[in-house]
Amino acid sequence: MNVKTENLSSKEYRIMDAVSSSPELSQRAISEQSGLSLGLTNILLNRLVKKGYMKTVRLNPRRIRYLLTPRGIKEKSRKTYLFMLRSLSAVTEIRTLVEEYVSEKYASGVRSFIIIGGGELSDIAELTIKAMHLEDAEVIKTLKLNGEKGAVLHASHSERVYPGGIDLWKEAETIYGSSYEL
Repeated sequence: MNVKTENLSSKEYRIMDAVSSSPELSQRAISEQSGLSLGLTNILLNRLVKKGYMKTVRLNPRRIRYLLTPRGIKEKSRKTYLFMLRSLSAVTEIRTLVEEYVSEKYASGVRSFIIIGGGELSDIAELTIKAMHLEDAEVIKTLKLNGEKGAVLHASHSERVYPGGIDLWKEAETIYGSSYEL
């Protein structure tokens, strides 16, 4: 039997993730856990049942339980695996970018590196610089005050921040695409 694999949308994946973590959830609870409207949740649940990724079990006239089918488990696992591969590849590319930038600036005498912003990208930059074991290099982390997403890495020397730097958020979007969703 040759079954065509249909790609799951990120919203369908979120529904399947909610159901797999707690099969006893109601549609409303699935909607809340997945961050989707109740109407969209209903549509997606029906679509997933039609695709064969989920099945329903009627507990009583007013209550339905949703379960992943073996095909649904396989597709969710495949999607998770692909996401993990993309994530690992993106982290590796960001680390390489940071290493190249820091090595170049360090060789020219820069000893301070400022990471502006928070989140995973700034953590990756900080850990990458620390893993380089540069004896007198200093890493300074500060949160952005303007509330924007992302992280920027700048080289700094005697109170002067060099122009340029690396906008880690834009680099991640270039590597990953415009969306970090599954």
